[in-house]
Amino acid sequence: MPIAFNAIPATARVPGTLVEIDDSLAGITVPGRDVILYGQKLGGGTVCDWKPRRVLGDIDAKFGRGSHLADMIRAFRAANPSANLWALALPDNEAGQAARLSLTFTGTAAANATVTVEIGGTRLQLGIASGEDSGTVAAALGDIINAADRLPVTAAVPEGNPDQLDISCRHKGESGNDIQVTLAGLPDGLTVAGAGWLAGGSGNPDLAPAMAGIADQAFAFHGLPYTDTASLNVMSAELESRWGPLRALYGQAFAARRGSPSELLSFADSRNDRFISVLEASASPGPAWRRMARYLAMASLALTNHPARPLQTLPLAGEAGPAVEDRLTWAERNQMLQGGIATTTTDAGGVVRIGRAVSLWRRNASGDPDITWLDVTTAATVAAIAEDMQAEIDRVFIRRRCILVNDGTPVGAGIPYATPRKVRAYLVGRYDTYQEWGWVENAEMFKQLLVVERNPTDPTRLDVRHTPDLANPLAVIAAQIGFSLQWSVEAAGAPA
Repeated sequence: MPIAFNAIPATARVPGTLVEIDDSLAGITVPGRDVILYGQKLGGGTVCDWKPRRVLGDIDAKFGRGSHLADMIRAFRAANPSANLWALALPDNEAGQAARLSLTFTGTAAANATVTVEIGGTRLQLGIASGEDSGTVAAALGDIINAADRLPVTAAVPEGNPDQLDISCRHKGESGNDIQVTLAGLPDGLTVAGAGWLAGGSGNPDLAPAMAGIADQAFAFHGLPYTDTASLNVMSAELESRWGPLRALYGQAFAARRGSPSELLSFADSRNDRFISVLEASASPGPAWRRMARYLAMASLALTNHPARPLQTLPLAGEAGPAVEDRLTWAERNQMLQGGIATTTTDAGGVVRIGRAVSLWRRNASGDPDITWLDVTTAATVAAIAEDMQAEIDRVFIRRRCILVNDGTPVGAGIPYATPRKVRAYLVGRYDTYQEWGWVENAEMFKQLLVVERNPTDPTRLDVRHTPDLANPLAVIAAQIGFSLQWSVEAAGAPA
């Protein structure tokens, strides 16, 4: 019986026993499920070379204290401390503008008070003594804001206008427009004008160098803090390329966007991205980028554990629930899901939970309404199957350097070889494993549809048509209760 050795030479004549170790069949493949966050750094950060970095050590030192990126990392880690997390630091767009807001105080406090100031979802407290005037209060609030150096903003009293406090986002770009400033508990005699949303931020970073920076490094989950057209176009093109057969890197992106239901639906109407999911942030007290990080944290954790299980009811750890009157109605959530916007719900205890995680995919190549890529579980499951199939075929047939022969060819057991029937049998067995894992169903139908054959013009190539029937997330149960005060056969419509 001939044996095909890998390392022992056929010409060996020196006396002794030669032993080679062959691990080609022993390996257990574990596909990576790395996560990457994109975000802006501050000048104090040391890392900005358009390369992904593992998130280890002092993130303030790496990306800048109070930076956009460091804030997202903290939000992510609070919900998912176990993920293999990477970050790619982006510089501000030099042509951009930072979002700003001006508070104007008037009057003198008639009593002692403790004012609650909320900035981007973070609460501060300002003590005001009776008799303090507007200028004193403006300066004191500025000091408190600047002392909280992990806030996404800084504050300054402009020269010559002591009653005014200018609050500016630390970064340039549109994300600063998603920071809200509120004050509650001002004492009698003292008023403030100008509270609300920062505005005027423009010019997000260019993502193209970031895509070049990650090159062919595999990331299953991408966290995107921007939802402007240019950024989404770059990310969508990169993901489509990664899903192509020559790269086979796969991956999905997660984002969040603030807006009314009609605004979000208008935004979604301009998109058709099967690998990008945008979560509504309509009533989130914090910025949308922080909600995105929490969404990414839970999605990456759950889909890594099981790609086909739906994400509904998973909590967004750390996310404060909106006021009852600001919560979306069933009809609004349903409309957004129809339009391709992922939704949240808020339970009786104020915990914000994922409602349904859907992608921006709405229409097929013919322009017809299509739900093929609706749920994010679809892409996650297809990617899991593709990665596992590739890894297993490589392990069993490619790494062993098999020869390819026709079915029925008598080949010695010591020679690694493949035939169409042998590969087909392996794929059928692996599909049974996927079914046990809950990734797929209808194994018998899969066996009927599976095609494995030698390419008619290339004798070194096998062609495979693999047709998995994916397990579907249980999202809706529709039940009808048809009751009666007194049943009779006639009333129930049953046969006599």
